[in-house]
This record gives sequence, C-alpha cells and structure tokens, in this order.
Amino acid sequence: MVIKRAKDARIWDADDNEYLDFMLGFSTMILGNAPEPVEAAIREALPRGTHYGQCHEHEYEFAKLFCDMVPGVDKVTFCNSGTEATMYALRLARGATGVPWWPSSRRLSRHPRLPGGQLWPAAPGPRSHRPIEDPATVPESPG
Repeated sequence: MVIKRAKDARIWDADDNEYLDFMLGFSTMILGNAPEPVEAAIREALPRGTHYGQCHEHEYEFAKLFCDMVPGVDKVTFCNSGTEATMYALRLARGATGVPWWPSSRRLSRHPRLPGGQLWPAAPGPRSHRPIEDPATVPESPG
C-alpha cells in the first residue's frame, strides 16, 4: 500500500481509499497525523529555527517537566538514538566505577558480550598529533 496523505487517525492511499491508521508511524505519531495543536506549535516555533544542534530553553523546560513527572528521576539527557544513549550510559558507568576506558583482553574473555565497538572513542585528544593514516584514539572524558 502506498500512502498519499494522512490526517489525525486516518490515512488515504494512492487511490484515495480511506483507512484507520493503526500504525501511527510505529508509535511516533502518538497524537495522530498532523494534529492541529502540533501544527499550531510548529507554526509558532518555525520563525525561531527548526533545529539548533545545541541545548536550548525548551529542552531545559521539558527536562524539568519530565523530572517532575517521573518519580526518582533527577537528571535527564537527550539523545538522537539508542546507540548514543548506550554510549552515554557506558561512559557514565566507566567514570563512576573507574573501569578503564578500554578493557583488557582478560576482561573481554570473561565478558564476551561486552560491546567493544562502543567503547572505542574516536574523538581526538591533545596527544593525538599523528599522521592521518595512523590516527590515535584517546578518551574524550574519564568515562
């Protein structure tokens, strides 16, 4: 089926047949497709920019609201993906426990499911002045 348009809980295919949208964008459209309150909020926010790539006041307001709504949550961070969230969680755990940023081969043999690829930072550090063909990888933080 090829979808031509969607509004609220309804979708229309290329032949203009109308259906109830039970998928809702795999749950990303929890409020429905193009709901008027969301459209109005977008129209109001659009002149200020659509994506900053940096922290902003609405992010802080939402984080505070989330912490107030969820018992036991004191801090939040926003991530673009599950991979990024996992990376932050591993860095936090390594920083809190003092586990080295790159596990020894003995540790890997005892923990065969350790996600080694996620533990290898690619950010350059102050002692990484090496040829581009042979770059040095150094941790960007203690975690």
